Amino acid sequence: MPVIFANDRNRASLARADKSGRVRRVARGIYTDELDRSDEEVVAWHRWEIVAHLIPDAIIVDRSAAGGGAPAHGTLFVASQTRSRNVVLPGLVVAVRAGPRLPSDQMWTEGLAISSPARTLVDNLAVSRGRTSVARTLSRAELGDWVARQAQVVGDRRLKRLRDDARQIADELRVAHRAGEVDALVGAALGTRPVVGGSRLLAAQAAGRGYDEERVRRFDEVASQLLKLVPSEEVPASLPAAADEVGSSLGFWEAYLSNHIEGTVFAVEQAEKIVATGEPPTDRPADGHDILGTFRVVTDPVERVRVPRSGEELLEILLARHAEILGGRPESGPRRWKREQNQAGSYVFVQPGLVEGTLAQGFIHRDRLTSPFAKALFMFYLVSEVHPFSDGNGRVARTLMNAELSHAGQGRVLIPIVWRNEYLSAVRQLSRQGNVELYTRTLGFAWRWTAAMHWWDPMTTKATLERTNALVDSTEAAESGRRLLLP
Repeated sequence: MPVIFANDRNRASLARADKSGRVRRVARGIYTDELDRSDEEVVAWHRWEIVAHLIPDAIIVDRSAAGGGAPAHGTLFVASQTRSRNVVLPGLVVAVRAGPRLPSDQMWTEGLAISSPARTLVDNLAVSRGRTSVARTLSRAELGDWVARQAQVVGDRRLKRLRDDARQIADELRVAHRAGEVDALVGAALGTRPVVGGSRLLAAQAAGRGYDEERVRRFDEVASQLLKLVPSEEVPASLPAAADEVGSSLGFWEAYLSNHIEGTVFAVEQAEKIVATGEPPTDRPADGHDILGTFRVVTDPVERVRVPRSGEELLEILLARHAEILGGRPESGPRRWKREQNQAGSYVFVQPGLVEGTLAQGFIHRDRLTSPFAKALFMFYLVSEVHPFSDGNGRVARTLMNAELSHAGQGRVLIPIVWRNEYLSAVRQLSRQGNVELYTRTLGFAWRWTAAMHWWDPMTTKATLERTNALVDSTEAAESGRRLLLP
C-alpha cells in the first residue's frame, strides 16, 4: 500500500516499521512505503486519497474549482461541514472553510465533490480574506477571464443556463446579493452588458474577438525564442533575393511545390500548361484553380510583398489570399473563416469562434521581431497554428511567410517535394513540443536551398531539381536514403 493511514489497530506496528525503515512517516497519521519518493511527491501522487481520508465530506471550491480541481501555488481550497482547521502537508496546504454540499455539486474522485460551474461562479464572487499565501477566490479580472473561457467552451445558450443556475445557487447559499454581479459578468460575455473588472479576455469576448489564451501564450514563447536566433551557417542572417527574381520561374515553382505539399499533384508539364494558358483542366478544374490562384498571389508585384501592419490588416490579407487560392472550391468557403473545428490527427486547432481574436492577439508578437527570417517563421506558425480556414491553410500561411522575406528584399523559402516529411515533422514538433530549434533549422535549410537554386533557364532549373533530389517523393526518398542536397 503506497499510503497507509494510522488507526488504533496499526499505530504501534507502523511506528515499528518506521523505526526499522520499512515505511516512512509523511505527516501525522500518514505513512508510505514508497521510500524512493520525497514526502512532497507522495502527497502530490496521493492527494485525493489523503484529502478524502482527512476530510471525507470535502468539496473542492473557490479558486481550486475554477482551476479544474488543481491546487493554486501549493494550496487546495475546499469546503466542509465537519472540519474547520486547515491541513498542512508536505508541499500542500488544504485550506478549509465552512460550506455545505449542494445537489448541483459534481462527483469527484475518492468520494469527494467539486462545485458545479454555477456554484464556482457564485463562490468566487466572495471577497477573499487572504488567510493563505494565495487568495481563496479569484480577483474580478481573473473571474472575468474564467467567465470568458466558459463562454468559449459552452456557447451562448448554455452560458445563459449557467447564469440562471448561478442565481438559484446564490439563493441556496443565502448570498442573493451576488446575483447582480452574476448578471453583469455573464451579460458582458454575451455582449449585452459593459465590461468591468479589467479582464482583457472578457473584453475581447464581449467585442466578438475572443481568443485562445493557450495559443497566444505559445506565440509569445515562440517569438521570444526567435528573438534569440543567432545567425549561423545553418541559418544565415541574410539571403538577399536575386536581382531578376521576378522574371524567373521561381513563382511557378513556388505555386507548384506549395500545392504538391497539400496533395494537389500535377505532372510538371501539366502545371506549366495551366499557368501558361490561365485555364484549369476540364477534368480537374478545382485542382487547376489551386495552382492558378497560388501562382497569381506569389507573382503579383504588389501582393507578394505585402505584409500586414496591424491585426486587422492581417485578417483582411488572409481572407483575400484565401479567396484567390481557393476560389475554385466553393465548398471550402473561399474568403470565409472555418465554421467547424478542424484538426490534424488528434491535434486540435483553434476553435472557430476564436479565430479572429487569436490571430489579432498573436500578431502583436510579430512586431517584436527584427529579423526578416524570424518574422517569416513566426507568421507561418501563427497562421498554421490557428488554422483559420476549412482548407488551404498551409498554402495561405506560406504566402505570408514569403511575403515577409520579399518585403525585406530577402530570398523566399520553397519546400521541395523530397523535404515534405522533414518540413511537416518540424511543424508538428513546434506545435506539440515547442521545438523552435528544429523548426528553424529545417526551414533554414530550405531557405538556403532555394537561394542556391538556378531559377532562370527552365532546362537548367529542371536539371538542378533532379540533381538535388528535390522532386523525389519524400517517403520514397526516406526508404532509399536520398536527401535534399544543396545545389
